[in-house]
Amino acid sequence: MNLKKVKIKNFRGYGQNQESDDNSYIFENLDQGLVVLNGFNGFGKTSFYEAIEWCLTDNISRLHALRERGLYDANTLKRSSYLKFISPVDTVRDREQRIAEVELEFDNGVRVRRTTSSNFLSVTERDRYESSLHVHEDGDWQSFVCKSEDRLLPAEPTWEVQLTRIFLGSYDSGWKEQLFKAHFLSQEGMNDFLRSSTAGDRRSILIRLLNLIPLEQIYDKSKVIKDSTRLSNKINQLTTCIETAVTQRRQIDDIFHARNWGTFEEYLSNIKESYSLLIELIKQSSAYAEELNLQEWELPDAITLNNSSAVLQKLSMKKELILATQQRTNQQSIQIGKSIQSLERLTRFEERLIIHKRWERLNDLANLNLSADLVRSKDLQETESSLETQKSRFQVKKSQLNQWSHVNSLVWRHTIDEQSASIVDDYWVIYSDLRREYSDFLKTFSSEIADLGFERTLPSDITEKRTSYNDQIKTRNFLQSQVQTKNGVLNVLSGMNTEYSRVLDEVKSYILKNQDSIDKCPVCLTESFPEIHVGGIANADSPIPDQLIAIIGHTLSLGDQKLKEVSDEITGLQTDLAALSKVIREQFVTPLIDMMHHLQSDFRELHQRVTQFIDESALAVTQEQQAIQTQLKVLTDRLDRDKLQYENLTGKDDFGLGNEKKQVLAVLEEVSKEIKSWEEEMITSGLVDFEPTIERVIEEMDSLKTQIEGIGSIQDQLKKLEQDSSAKQEEIQKIVPVIDLIDRLLGYMPGEHEQKLLEGYVSLTGSMENYQETLDQLIKYKNDTNTINGIALDTLQRVVTEQLENNKMVNWIYKLVYPHPHYKEIRMNGDRNGINVKDITGNVILDHLFSSAQLNILALSIFLGLGLTQKFSNWDQLFLDDPIQSMDDIKILSFIDVLRAISDSNFRKRSLIISTHDDNFAKLLAIKYRNKSLTQYNFIGYGSQGPLIQRV
Repeated sequence: MNLKKVKIKNFRGYGQNQESDDNSYIFENLDQGLVVLNGFNGFGKTSFYEAIEWCLTDNISRLHALRERGLYDANTLKRSSYLKFISPVDTVRDREQRIAEVELEFDNGVRVRRTTSSNFLSVTERDRYESSLHVHEDGDWQSFVCKSEDRLLPAEPTWEVQLTRIFLGSYDSGWKEQLFKAHFLSQEGMNDFLRSSTAGDRRSILIRLLNLIPLEQIYDKSKVIKDSTRLSNKINQLTTCIETAVTQRRQIDDIFHARNWGTFEEYLSNIKESYSLLIELIKQSSAYAEELNLQEWELPDAITLNNSSAVLQKLSMKKELILATQQRTNQQSIQIGKSIQSLERLTRFEERLIIHKRWERLNDLANLNLSADLVRSKDLQETESSLETQKSRFQVKKSQLNQWSHVNSLVWRHTIDEQSASIVDDYWVIYSDLRREYSDFLKTFSSEIADLGFERTLPSDITEKRTSYNDQIKTRNFLQSQVQTKNGVLNVLSGMNTEYSRVLDEVKSYILKNQDSIDKCPVCLTESFPEIHVGGIANADSPIPDQLIAIIGHTLSLGDQKLKEVSDEITGLQTDLAALSKVIREQFVTPLIDMMHHLQSDFRELHQRVTQFIDESALAVTQEQQAIQTQLKVLTDRLDRDKLQYENLTGKDDFGLGNEKKQVLAVLEEVSKEIKSWEEEMITSGLVDFEPTIERVIEEMDSLKTQIEGIGSIQDQLKKLEQDSSAKQEEIQKIVPVIDLIDRLLGYMPGEHEQKLLEGYVSLTGSMENYQETLDQLIKYKNDTNTINGIALDTLQRVVTEQLENNKMVNWIYKLVYPHPHYKEIRMNGDRNGINVKDITGNVILDHLFSSAQLNILALSIFLGLGLTQKFSNWDQLFLDDPIQSMDDIKILSFIDVLRAISDSNFRKRSLIISTHDDNFAKLLAIKYRNKSLTQYNFIGYGSQGPLIQRV
């Protein structure tokens, strides 16, 4: 695939091309055999290459190298890394609105376009650089957003995968550097390749040109592992852990022997057997098993050195719990005995309290005035009904008010024009309707208005005023028509007078010009003018021209006098008309406006006051009704309660018949006798040693209830406490062997020092088997890596050397350009340190010996030789940025012959794009390629918006 078109706008040295439709700089026909970009340095040739690189990689390697070397501060780098075109006439806003854009179009239909509004590439991690990439392939566009922070993510960006698939076939993390070092050769690249690069770096560049990247990656990765100190440190660490574990095991064996615990296996077996027996004993005491939560006592799946101390420590805490439970059971048994002694007295006291509560209810009922409550209930019901009637009446009034609500929004001002003193017919209709509605409102709400204390009279009728107004309007209309007629006459006379004056002026001008030859009137040919005709205007003895001029002046003055008379008549009519309009305004317009204002204002105010009065009255009735309803509910609820109390206490159903108090007093007397009998019995039996008043009885009950707490009746509590006491005594007897067994188990608990030693050993031995296995694997891994690194280096050295030494194209180009008189051939071979360029004998390293010009030719020979013979990617073009720098004329001619030979050879599919600052070189190329496919762009100058380019 070949690049055939490049479009650049607002990028680096390229601004906006005013000669293209989209303001882009367009380079077409780049897929020819040779493309030449010719122009002085600084005119944009290098920016052309950087535009291609930025569009594909979102980076500019030349600027990236400045950042990597750390020779400049961040602000300086940002200025050199500027992406947007900068015009000296741009404002800050103009610069911000520029969008840098580069689009590449290839001959297989692929198009790549990148845009950005960022001013510069990222220099620091804080910089927020962002660009948009659009890739067109197989008829579809795909878009990606590329951000500076994406470079910190571990996964490869999607857009990079897409482009590497197009150019390389598969993704490679180093694809940007590989692609451009294989296809682009700049002056910096030429010098860096041989002089600035080490032999190892040079091998890396050549490996990419020879498409041996996978083999280099194997070598690089294995070298990193081989030289890593982390691997050696890890091996030493694991060895130390294993030795420490062996030492600690010997110390623990001595402790177990001294404590008579046996071996590790015997120690753990004794703990497990004793613990299992303990669980069985606890299960036999069902009450304790539930209280102690037996599930928490279950052993782990296996007793180990790692968990044995934790099991025994937990058992020690459980022992404290068992002892506390045993003590609590004894205390509960003692308390039960005391509670039983108090139960009988509490039972009798409750009997007395029941009798007293019945006596209180009867006494309260006897003191009630039930008859008065019944009468009061009936009165409240009647009042509530009356208020409901008033409430309904106010609701009707409220509904009626809505009929006149439109008064507030009545619009009438458009019916009277004070300026023209005019009243339209709608005014009379609106006023009459409003006056009629006002009258209806006064009648409908007469009682409310009277309650408010308002005195309102109906506004006067305006029928007579309307008749008078119409008479005045007729007079005004007549005057207006007279003014109109007179104006028409004035216009006609004015037009005639103007035309007549023009004709007379022409005659007068003629007479003045020809007065010596005029002896009669030139219009009517009259020769004499009697005194009667002249009218004393001129002397009859004067010359004929003088008499004619005097007659013309008199005639013109007569026309002006007639116009003045008509104009004076119009002025008089207009004066009469203005006076009449003033009368209409003062006698009709202004008074009628005031009348309508007053009528609407009075109506609106009255409507609002009546509305407020009705709302307030309705609210007051509602509040009073709610208060009555509340009183009635309270009274009704009390009567219902009294009725229920009466029926329950007396057993009668005659409530409300007038015998209530008599029946209540009779039952109250019987209950008083029952209380007296209870007190005598309690004193006689010796259950109390005090006067059993109700207050003292309640005090004693509260004291007893504090001593005997429980749920249910006293008898139920007694029965349950007796059962609990028996059960607790039985459990106390069963827990003794449990405590003994716990003490025996706790004898296996190690001390603090022993525990730390044991934990340290367990933490090591728990992973000891994994440690040893890992150690063996790491030692094997290190040995295998060293072997792989050696094989990869030898293979890499051998393959690179074979391919370079067998590449005849490099030597052919080198010999044809002929850079050195003695060293006419070269050979490239490698060792463990990298690749060196030597003479044919292999004894002289040429890159240490050659001048800059010779190194330039040497690098150019290697780049072209490998670029033409190796296919690194799907891209079939090579780019050379000013390759003839430092070449003399002979070398330039030889280089042109090389280019022609390439275009005539089997490598013609590999097209070249070359930039040069040498105008003679470009002309020679054009001559040499006159019968071949050649595209040439001349950079002839630099304007305010970038380079001035001319296609040849």
